[in-house]
Parts: sequence; structure tokens; C-alpha cells
Amino acid sequence: MKWTKPLKVIGVNAITAYVLSHVIDFSQIANYLLFVFEQYVGNYYETLKITGGFGILYLLLWYMNKNKTYIKI
Repeated sequence: MKWTKPLKVIGVNAITAYVLSHVIDFSQIANYLLFVFEQYVGNYYETLKITGGFGILYLLLWYMNKNKTYIKI
């Protein structure tokens, strides 16, 4: 099913997602990329920043899944 694809991308790279989320602050990277929107979204900027951080992590996991790169222990 197509709607399960995002869950599969995260699931097959769960170890990578866990480790990277503790090593790299993706919300800070999103803050650097999305700071221009802070004046427009006001109080929702924190939500935008966290969602952007997850988006960056997801794009990395999607790229790994596309190239069939999996980390196993």
C-alpha cells in the first residue's frame, strides 16, 4: 500500500533514525533554514521548526532507503 511507505522508510532505518536524532540536532538545522518564517508564523514557529527537523531526518532516511542502505547490528 502506498500510504504505508513513510512508515516503512522510518521502520527499516529505525536504528539510524534513533542514533542520528541523538547525535545531530535536526531542529537546529531547520532553525537555520526556516528562520525567515518566524515573523510570519509567530507562536507556531516552534512547531514549524520541529516539523522541519523531522522532515530533514525523513529525507535522509528516504535517501538511504532509495539506495538500499541499511544499518544492521
